[in-house]
Amino acid sequence: MYYKNLQMVNYLIQFSSFQYQYILFQYFCCLHQVVMETLLIIHKIQQILILIQDNKQNWPYQYFFIQNVQLYLKDYWNAFDAIVIILSLVLLMSSLLYKDAQFLKISKILRTLFRFLRILFVFRRIKEIDQKEKGMGNNSDKTPVERILQIFNFLKDQMQQEKYGKDLQWAIEMVSTNKLYEPILEKGTSTNEIQQWMEQYNDDQKLSNKKNNDNIVNISSQNIEQSYKPNFQYEKMQIIQPYIQYFQELESREFSIFELFKENKGNELAYCLVYLFEQNDCFSYMHLNPEQLFLFGNRISQGYKDNPYHNKLHSLDVTQTMNFFIKRCLFKNVGGLNPLEIGTMYIAAAIHDLEHPGFNNLYQINMKTELAILYNDRSPLENHHISKTYRIINGEQDMNIFINLSKNKQKIVRNNIIQMIIATDMSYHFSDMAKLKGRTSTNDFNPKEIDKQLCMNTLLHACDISNPFKPFHIYQNWANRVLEEFWIQGDSERSNDLPISYLCDRYTTNIAKSQIGFIDFIVKPFYEVICLFLPEVIHYLSIFEQNKEEWQIYEDYYTKQLEILQKQRLEQLEIEKKIDEKNE
Repeated sequence: MYYKNLQMVNYLIQFSSFQYQYILFQYFCCLHQVVMETLLIIHKIQQILILIQDNKQNWPYQYFFIQNVQLYLKDYWNAFDAIVIILSLVLLMSSLLYKDAQFLKISKILRTLFRFLRILFVFRRIKEIDQKEKGMGNNSDKTPVERILQIFNFLKDQMQQEKYGKDLQWAIEMVSTNKLYEPILEKGTSTNEIQQWMEQYNDDQKLSNKKNNDNIVNISSQNIEQSYKPNFQYEKMQIIQPYIQYFQELESREFSIFELFKENKGNELAYCLVYLFEQNDCFSYMHLNPEQLFLFGNRISQGYKDNPYHNKLHSLDVTQTMNFFIKRCLFKNVGGLNPLEIGTMYIAAAIHDLEHPGFNNLYQINMKTELAILYNDRSPLENHHISKTYRIINGEQDMNIFINLSKNKQKIVRNNIIQMIIATDMSYHFSDMAKLKGRTSTNDFNPKEIDKQLCMNTLLHACDISNPFKPFHIYQNWANRVLEEFWIQGDSERSNDLPISYLCDRYTTNIAKSQIGFIDFIVKPFYEVICLFLPEVIHYLSIFEQNKEEWQIYEDYYTKQLEILQKQRLEQLEIEKKIDEKNE
């Protein structure tokens, strides 16, 4: 634009006398100097305003106009427009002060030129505004994510302060890369240990940013008809006395599960399901005979393998803990559950680890097992638990406990079960916890309707990691079992030249320290979020600190045990090395 002005002046010079040429030349030199000085002043003003803004912690509203000035001058076209306005005012004032005829003619020519430039600026501004309005207004072919990114980018373009611009850029990156629910490590936290926990439970999630149930039609359990035929008749099953004695504690965290399995063998899960269904009127609601549920419960129990941890005891433990949340912690009321929904939660808890091989998802993926290949590395174990259950229900005689439900109810129950069991995949722990936090913080959070499925998913996952939520003598037994299973996996990883998973190396894992970390980084934060929709849980949170104190007593003991074990390991390696040298 500056050079266009120069061409215009040259054009005028061709039609002027030598005297006019000399005056124009002098005036143009002055104009050039004024332009350069004005640009320098504007640049200095911008720097001063930024300094003032940075030094104000709480910028008062009366200074907000400074931000508008900064934003306006950020565009060099606007800055040039401001210069033209200033020069026009200078010429106008000069015309009033100086009455020289030649000067007035030149002044008039230049003011006409400036008016022409201002018209060009106006047309440019109109075109620019029109383009922005078209870009912001045409949203018919945009997804919500695209619309959000568009708004963020628009705000970023309008933002003068660098700090806020960086914040908006970070928000844009989080939305565009689908990292909204990944945890953020704050400065000063014990990043090394928590990073290990996060890596342990996020490695297989990196394969996909979505769960494989994202495309499932979201059929809310709220659509289940609340009414049922009260005249459905069934013959009650008599549960023998030893079981009844234990089942009276099914609402307690002190449930004696290990004693139950010592005294009674084979039918524990089946009798437990029958007892719970009877207590919650599920048989009448589902038109189901207790005998059929008993057969189903035994078939599921037989499907669990004899692993140290993921076995039929764990299945019953999770089912009993689910009953604790439904009854003692009042989720039945909070979620407005009907008998079918309660029964569905019990069934999901009972089957959630069916045919677990004792090796986790990461192992399946690294070893390229049949399950990992079948389910494309996406929650292979959880998908297998669901698939095997429905193969039993649909393919084996007298196993379809949902046969008397309508097709719509069967579809809803299946969807509930799928989502609940997929949520037990630990690779989704942190992201699901963030989603729950986000939902509970909104005004429309409703555990009885739109958020019921989310709460059901959360509670099954909470049951699955509930060992630290139990009295120490029960918790310690479970901890020893789960670490023994981890170490078997670690031995297999070592023999197959795979990276040994976190906590799976028997020569480096301190049981006490591992459980303290499990409480601090995994279980306790998750249960604290549960309290946001199930406040009764608050009364039981003190157990975490109590159990941590118990484990701290054992830290030195397990450290010494590790030293002995590591020494034995080194001696064994030396012997193996000497044998190899002799064979060579």
